[in-house]
Amino acid sequence: MQGTIITRTRTAAVAVALALASPALAADTEAGLALAEQWCNACHSIGNEEARMEDAGPRWTEIASHHGDALLAALNTPHDFMPNFPSLTEEDKANLVAYIQSLE
Repeated sequence: MQGTIITRTRTAAVAVALALASPALAADTEAGLALAEQWCNACHSIGNEEARMEDAGPRWTEIASHHGDALLAALNTPHDFMPNFPSLTEEDKANLVAYIQSLE
């Protein structure tokens, strides 16, 4: 019985550590979608829809397989026509990354 308790405790500790170590694992995809609709939809196709003529950036289904760190770097580094969004918190960015990756 004591071995079972120790195993369960270790399993719970590993689950908590993984959630804390990876923002995308702990992030909220629905919050990411809401942010995408508010800030990103003007220049990106943010769902499974076809590309639009006014899209200045890639469709998110095309970048969904990128590693979370690469997506965060893109959000943190203004480039081409991508504006800087200083009002986005780290949590907001993690939520956006989680939403983008959910499209894969």
